Amino acid sequence: MLRPLLLAGCLSAIVLLNVAFRKSIANGVTAFSGMWAFSACMLFFCGDAYRYLTSFGVVLIIAAHLTFWTSTVVGCGINHPRIGRWFTDMPPAICHAVSRPSKIRVMVTTVFWFLSVIAIGGIVITTARLGTFRAIADGSLEALRHDLSEKDLVMPISLRLFGNLGYLTALLGGYSYFQGRDIKRIYIILPIAILTLYSISSGGRGPLLIGGIMMFWFMLAKAMDSRKAVVDCVLVIIALGVFWLAISATRTDERSYGELAAEYTGASIPAMCELIGDGEALKFFDLQLNQSVWVREAKKATGIETERTVDREIVYIPFGFNVFTGLSEWLTEYGYLGTFLMLSGVGLVCGMLEGKGRSAGAMCVRAVLYVYLSYSIITDLAAFIVGWWICLFAALLILKKEKNGGRTRIGSIAKTERHRFIWSTILG
Repeated sequence: MLRPLLLAGCLSAIVLLNVAFRKSIANGVTAFSGMWAFSACMLFFCGDAYRYLTSFGVVLIIAAHLTFWTSTVVGCGINHPRIGRWFTDMPPAICHAVSRPSKIRVMVTTVFWFLSVIAIGGIVITTARLGTFRAIADGSLEALRHDLSEKDLVMPISLRLFGNLGYLTALLGGYSYFQGRDIKRIYIILPIAILTLYSISSGGRGPLLIGGIMMFWFMLAKAMDSRKAVVDCVLVIIALGVFWLAISATRTDERSYGELAAEYTGASIPAMCELIGDGEALKFFDLQLNQSVWVREAKKATGIETERTVDREIVYIPFGFNVFTGLSEWLTEYGYLGTFLMLSGVGLVCGMLEGKGRSAGAMCVRAVLYVYLSYSIITDLAAFIVGWWICLFAALLILKKEKNGGRTRIGSIAKTERHRFIWSTILG
C-alpha cells in the first residue's frame, strides 16, 4: 500500500504546487500530472492491482513528471525576444487586444460549419453502410466492435476520414467558444454529436473522450472569466460519463459499472509496471517509428497490413489488461533519454505558451498538447490517431495567422509597445 500512496501523494503535490505557483489550473502540469494523480488515486478501488506497482515504475513515473514540471517552469520564464516572441511577443494588454481578430474568427467559424456538415453527413452514411444502426437495434454492437478489432470486418476508409474531421471540428469549435464574447454552446454540442456518432460507429469510446478532453481545456480556460463556462465544464464531464456508461451497457461483462470505471481509470499504471518490469529490456536511447501512425498509414497505402503490437499485449494484474499508458510506449520507442528529452520539449513549449498571455491561437496549441498529455494515462495519442496531428497542424496555423493578423491591425504602435516590453523585461 506504500507505493500507491507515495505515487498519488507525489503527483498530487506536483499539481498543487504548480497551481499555487502559476495561479491557474488550465496548464500542462494539470493536464499531465493531474490525470496521472487521479489514476493513482483510483488504484485504491482496483482490488489487488496496486500490488503490481514496482519501485522502479514508481520512481520512473515521478521522475518523468518532475522533468515535465521543471521544463514548464523554464518555459514560462523564457523571455528571449527571438524564442518567446514567436508564440506571443506582446505584453498581456496588447496580446488581449489582438487575440480576437475578426478575420480569423470568421474564417475559423466558416471552416467549422463546413466541416461539421461534411462530417455528420459522411459519418451517418458510412455508419449505415457498416451496419452499426442495425447492430444497435439488434443489441449486437459488442459483436460488431469485436469483428472490427479482429479484422473480420474492415472499417471503411471513408469513415476514418470523416471521423478524423470530427477531431478538427472539436478544435475549431473550442476556438470559437473560447474566442467569442458571448458563449455559444452550439460550438461544443455539435462536435460532441459528431464524435458520438463516430464512437458509436465502432462501438468504442475513444473518439468522444479525446474530443471531449480537448474542448474541456478550452472551457476550463474560459471559466476563468465566465461562470457559464464553469457550468459547461461540469455538463461535458457528465455527458462523457453518461456516454461511457451507455457504451459499457452494450458489453457483456459481469463486473459492475463502478468496478469497470475503477479499472479503466486506474489499472493502466500497474499494467505499465508489469509490462516493463525492471527496465532491463529498455534502451538508453532509441528511435523506433514502426508504431508511428504515419508509418502504419503509409504501409497500409502500399498494401502492407500493419497494426500496433502493443494493443495485442495482455498482462494480468490479476485480471487481464491491455492498456499500458503512453509512458511505456515512449520508453519502448525512444528509450530513457529520448523519453525525457521529449517530455522536456513538450513541457518547454507548454510553459512558453502559458507564460505569454491568453491568445486564442496559443490556446489552440495548448488544448491539442493538453489532450495528448491527459490521454497519456491510456496511450500515446500521437502514435494512435491521425486526427490529433491534423489538429496540431491546424492549431499552429491559427496561431501563426493570429500573430500576423495582430501585427497588421496594430501597426507601428504595437511594434513600439513590443520593443518597450522586451527591453523592460530584459533589463528587469
